[in-house]
Amino acid sequence: MSGDSKMPTSEQLAYFAGFFDGEGCVYILKRKPRSSRGEINPAYQLCINITNTNPNTILLIKQYYGGYIGIQNQNNENWRPCFRLVISSFGAERFLRDVYPYLILKKEEASIGLQFRSSFPKMQKHPTPKKELLRREIAKTKLQELKRATHICGSEFIN
Repeated sequence: MSGDSKMPTSEQLAYFAGFFDGEGCVYILKRKPRSSRGEINPAYQLCINITNTNPNTILLIKQYYGGYIGIQNQNNENWRPCFRLVISSFGAERFLRDVYPYLILKKEEASIGLQFRSSFPKMQKHPTPKKELLRREIAKTKLQELKRATHICGSEFIN
């Protein structure tokens, strides 16, 4: 496993949660089966990403939870490059579990992600039972619907 085995402090976890509430995203990735590997079922994976123009906090989170960082150059030369940390599977689960008590905006998304990962077996049985595939697809859809439902348009603000 990548990432530092040392645990972040409670202050760091609170900071990571606030940073993630503002700059992060929880999603479930669905990959089509690869027939070249004999796969017959799609693969589902819990992922989080955190994007910001300042890499310092992203690098610190990566130190504890692993993942990979990509740099996205902007179309406008006056804009700074954007750093994106992507953490998947166990690292994403561990991150969400650790910051969960401190989350505000992304708490429900994190809950869905943690529920999604809760039934993953230590060793995957092949093929994955249809009931489990359906449960994973429902979690993916539920997360997508939650994101659409919590999108706030300017006309919806209340004074």
